[in-house]
Amino acid sequence: MTAAEEQRRKWRELSAGATQPQDVPGYLLHRQTFDSLVGEIAELETLVFRKNLEDSALGELGPYIEALHKDSVTPRRLPRLSEIEAELEKAGIEKMLAGIRTKKPSPEKWASLFDSAWFLSCLDAAFAEDSEIAGFNGRTHDEFVKEFTELDKERIRIAAARVRRACAERAISVMNQHPEQEYLVRAEAQKKRRHLPLRKLFARAQDVLTAVCPCWMASPLSVSQLLDTKACFDVVIFDEASQVLPEDSVPAILRGARLVVAGDSRQLPPTTFFAAGDDDEPIEEAADAATEGFESLLDMTNSFVPSRYLDWHYRSRDESLISFSNHHIYTGRLVTFPGPGGPPAVSHVLVNQPPGLDGQEESSSAEVRKVVELVLEHPQKFPRQSLGVIAMGIRHAQRVQRALDEALETRPDLDAFFDPGKEEHVFVKNLERVQGDERDAIILTIGYGKDRGGKSPGRAIG
Repeated sequence: MTAAEEQRRKWRELSAGATQPQDVPGYLLHRQTFDSLVGEIAELETLVFRKNLEDSALGELGPYIEALHKDSVTPRRLPRLSEIEAELEKAGIEKMLAGIRTKKPSPEKWASLFDSAWFLSCLDAAFAEDSEIAGFNGRTHDEFVKEFTELDKERIRIAAARVRRACAERAISVMNQHPEQEYLVRAEAQKKRRHLPLRKLFARAQDVLTAVCPCWMASPLSVSQLLDTKACFDVVIFDEASQVLPEDSVPAILRGARLVVAGDSRQLPPTTFFAAGDDDEPIEEAADAATEGFESLLDMTNSFVPSRYLDWHYRSRDESLISFSNHHIYTGRLVTFPGPGGPPAVSHVLVNQPPGLDGQEESSSAEVRKVVELVLEHPQKFPRQSLGVIAMGIRHAQRVQRALDEALETRPDLDAFFDPGKEEHVFVKNLERVQGDERDAIILTIGYGKDRGGKSPGRAIG
């Protein structure tokens, strides 16, 4: 009540004796004049690139007005700026210009704002022209993806069960057809010792063995020792055929009715660096002619068998891991998939080493120490990610392994991570021995140092 009485007293003082509230004389005219002035100030702000002019004191505007008076460049630009503004409005981006006038972003952001406006307009056009896109619901789509993923996993599980059932039915049928072979295999399975060699057992019970175990896996070099020459499989498949010498593949090829050769001709061919032999030993020309000039089984079969390419690259979780090879080696043919984002998948660590250190041209001691340091840091930074180290040379790989073993002797806290019995244990291998190995993280160490002349060995990279 006291506040209301005080307010009434103030109104009476302002009303100059009037008993009823009255309009302020000339209020509407003054209001129109004020609004017009505010609009002119806002337009002036866009021309002089200064904000909040209406809140500035007159004393603050004096130096600014003087600067504008001395500016002879801006007035000359204004007509052209007005033309550009008219052209942009004619192009249909008046909303963008209005947004720039209202929010007044820095000129450096105008280009990105234009890109955003353009992409949004393209999206609006797509929505208007295509009812399926317009009706797209991201949440529903994600649910479909999730459901498909689960059904796909279930399909794989059911397919495996179907294959096992088909194999079991065929095994029973074959054993019924060859009871003597079934008896021999069961007898050998019950023995505690003095088993028949696999080569002899396979020769006497080939039908049952291949029915009970339809898929056999062996090194090309061990096939002759394990299987009789009469052994015959429906299909013989060579994986990583770019790593198989043509002459080493012959025993396995002879034991199959059909041949499938899989490999990548862009990978390193098999090396004969460790092959032992007498260069003076005579070689029969007829025996060598079939494989002469071919570095691998893949090269040889490519010369007379049509090839089919698998262009979908699925191994790299981040596209940057394969992008260099895809561009320079596969001429962009591979279909790759972008990663989910995050830190770069590829990083470079430069190890400086002064040239001329004798005995280190093929394995830099400074690089060995740095690699061991990175390996020991890995389980602390990424305890759930497996790790592998690939060296360009055998000597360098051996030095890294020895240095790592010595360092681990004083780090019992890392025994679990470096357990060699783990499925994806930490390895240190030279390049020739690493085909097919996969790990979450790989350290590729070059190893080669520089000679006294500051040059790397000529055979360092191949």
